[in-house]
Amino acid sequence: NTSNCNTATVFLYITNTSMLEIVAVGDGMDGIVVTNSSGATAVVNVLDNDTLNGVAVTANDVTITATNLPNGIFLNADGTVDVNENIATGQYEFEYTICENANPNNCDSATVTLLVTNADETTSTIDAVNDAVNGIEVTNSLGATAVVNVLDNDTLNGVITSTNEVTISGINTNFPNNIILNADGTLDVNENTPTGTYNLFYTICENADPNNCDSATVTLFVTNTSTVAIVAVDDTMDSIEVTNSLGATNVVNVLDNDTLNGVAVSTNEVTITDINTNFPNNIILNADGSIDVNENTPTGTYELMYTICEIINGNPNPNNCNSATVTLYVTNSSGSINAEYDWINAVGTPQGQVVLNVLNNDSLNGLDATPNNVNITVGDGNQGDYILLDANGDISMPLEFTPSADYQFPYTICEIANPNNCNTSSVSIYVNNTITAVNDALDAIDGTATATSILNVLDNDTLNGGAMINYAVNTTTTTNDSGDYFVLNSNGSIDLVIANVPSGTYTINYQICENFTSVNNCSSASVTLIVN
Repeated sequence: NTSNCNTATVFLYITNTSMLEIVAVGDGMDGIVVTNSSGATAVVNVLDNDTLNGVAVTANDVTITATNLPNGIFLNADGTVDVNENIATGQYEFEYTICENANPNNCDSATVTLLVTNADETTSTIDAVNDAVNGIEVTNSLGATAVVNVLDNDTLNGVITSTNEVTISGINTNFPNNIILNADGTLDVNENTPTGTYNLFYTICENADPNNCDSATVTLFVTNTSTVAIVAVDDTMDSIEVTNSLGATNVVNVLDNDTLNGVAVSTNEVTITDINTNFPNNIILNADGSIDVNENTPTGTYELMYTICEIINGNPNPNNCNSATVTLYVTNSSGSINAEYDWINAVGTPQGQVVLNVLNNDSLNGLDATPNNVNITVGDGNQGDYILLDANGDISMPLEFTPSADYQFPYTICEIANPNNCNTSSVSIYVNNTITAVNDALDAIDGTATATSILNVLDNDTLNGGAMINYAVNTTTTTNDSGDYFVLNSNGSIDLVIANVPSGTYTINYQICENFTSVNNCSSASVTLIVN
């Protein structure tokens, strides 16, 4: 059907493969444990932590070969490792090599370590941990369900366990009739349970090995409802700001930080008494704890007191109440919003570290702009993937290497309470990487046969005072008095390409220059090669 068509664009990035860095990373530093009676498939994938040009590789990118692979251990083409049943116990190490499919000369090697143990040596470790050393408090008139789950801090082989792995034995044997331990580990307390401290003993056993058990204690405090503490907490962080021309609904809920018996309260448990008695007509405290501010409320600072009382049997308990204060700032809606220009020299900043926060010098109505009162949007610039500005205003460089450049882009802040109140400024992050080439020397070279990578000049060169990132630079030869005997490659490695080199001292002068930048950022050094 030639009339049913659509068009799209394909983007290709063509890079010089000699510049791609391939890195194979050892697997199983402390060993990968396998029991010999059952063996295992895919105990590890050697590619999981290997990279090509800083990006995780896949079996489609590279070819894998193994050296000295032990009998009974297999390295598959996709990178997974299999271990046969009944292989002898012990530690096994083998080396593997990955080579880039697009450039078979681009390779790297690493080591895999496996520990094979006897199956009867792998008894699981079970640990039942005491719950609530300081006690879990329940009021006796109400009781409670699932006041705690005793399994939440118990472990099997160091991992939090569940009823799929363990069984709680002797359920309720050591528990009074009005306190119930359920099969799923939760604990219920019936209404009108006598007050007091209850230390309750329980045991967990592994389902796969019923003889593997451990015990612990749960501590409960059952108190009289008349002792329940009610706490109303002032609401005045940096104050709550409202512009007077717009007003606002639900600017804060006074109950959000109030507690009953140490637990956050709700309108089902407390009532707000004398609502609006201490509030002006244009500021409204609702029965659910939320506060509304009417339009055109006079500017100023309002300190408003409220009281909460516990509800018992549907009625307020006037003997269990507490009061607190809410502070509101009402400002003129014509108040200004200011985004100020930001600049920083970010040479050598570690990957992911915050270099500055654009809000630090911005303001709203003369107060600090924060993520709580403004939203941030980022405009187009030359930052690409190298510079990241997040919703909190933090700027970081997420990649391992950021090329030298002056990264500039605009950003806009808008007031959350009034999204039409905005201001725009810009950010300049100046990156000027320091590249240092350091002289190299290699003595006692055997010149009778050819050899590859006898030395890499980048190994002691530095980027911003730290280790060189090889793909960040390109290496070129400026002079080479060895004739055709020695060759310096663009990746920094030196090859001996013609055999039977006459004894003597040879010098190669080279230059390294930063990649991916329009800045002419280079450094030079020399290599001394002594053949005898």
